[in-house]
Amino acid sequence: MAVRRFALLLAAAGSVASAQTTPPPPPAAAVPPPPPACESPEHRQFDFWVGRWDVYPTGTDRLVAHSLIEKLYGGCAIRENWMPLGRTGGGSLNAWRPAERR
Repeated sequence: MAVRRFALLLAAAGSVASAQTTPPPPPAAAVPPPPPACESPEHRQFDFWVGRWDVYPTGTDRLVAHSLIEKLYGGCAIRENWMPLGRTGGGSLNAWRPAERR
């Protein structure tokens, strides 16, 4: 009878020990690859425009605005940030549309 109690006690201790172990962490979620960059010649047609510009009316030396042109979204878009002196600015977002070829 003493042997039986010992075996029962040992079995109970084993189940408690196994209940306290932590499960393994779940596998890491797969991170999707980034979209391909827009590097075709069509996507690069306005690269000459990218930069910081001071804006003058044609034929004058009177500064009227600043313009910041940025290439964004993996080269897929160009954003103009128009900042006229003393007035509210604005901007534009331009992108090549392959399906329309424009």
